[in-house]
Amino acid sequence: DLPVNPAAPAAMAELFDRLAPDVVHVHAGVLSPFAFDGARVALGRQLPLAITWHCMLDGFVPALRAGVRHSRWSGAPIALSAVSEAAADRVREVFGERVDLMPNGAELERWAARGEAAPTPPVRAVATMRLAPRKRGPALLAVVEDAVEQVGHEALRVDIVGDGPMRSPMEKAVRRRGLSDVVTMHGQLARDRLPELYRGAHVFLAPASLEAFGIAALEARTAGLVVLARRGTGIEEFVQDGVDGLLVDDDAGMA
Repeated sequence: DLPVNPAAPAAMAELFDRLAPDVVHVHAGVLSPFAFDGARVALGRQLPLAITWHCMLDGFVPALRAGVRHSRWSGAPIALSAVSEAAADRVREVFGERVDLMPNGAELERWAARGEAAPTPPVRAVATMRLAPRKRGPALLAVVEDAVEQVGHEALRVDIVGDGPMRSPMEKAVRRRGLSDVVTMHGQLARDRLPELYRGAHVFLAPASLEAFGIAALEARTAGLVVLARRGTGIEEFVQDGVDGLLVDDDAGMA
């Protein structure tokens, strides 16, 4: 369960030798020690290698680009891809190579809308995310507070689903901001409970500005929700402004 396992390269080398794969497909993020161990072992054994990036490399591009240029990664025979055009742009800056798109998918039958939420007040919004700084959960609470000041407490209800290091600070912020009658923090829910929650909602809130794709937003769109998200993220791959949802430039626009 450790993020760095010294035994991983040897174990993967044995596995690759035994399986003799036609291709090794690595799913990478900014901090993915296990993924990069697999990529290094595959390169060392001259196995065809594909790497799909699942994150935004903002803030890491200069360092990664320098690392690539001064190592065997420069010109290595790798098929590069990313889950969205926004993510692919950063990978191209790092490698200076062709980067294809490999978007995520959703099981339609699991998420397909079954009837619409009643279009009467209050507006019911839901956000599903890991409660980590990169997902901007505390910023979402500020957005909700701004919206409530504009339309009143009775006009909006927000369900936040997820767990992570920001959960306790967010729960305290809900009380401090006087949003206890508006915001419900559910913590982590079983996956099969989400479609039911979505069927009672109108809007899905995606406040992250560094969202490489947005699987939760795709699932919500499949469930028939209006997706409210930031421009310049991977959500633009499947949400057209004014058709599937609304894309905004900043938190004020989201409010």
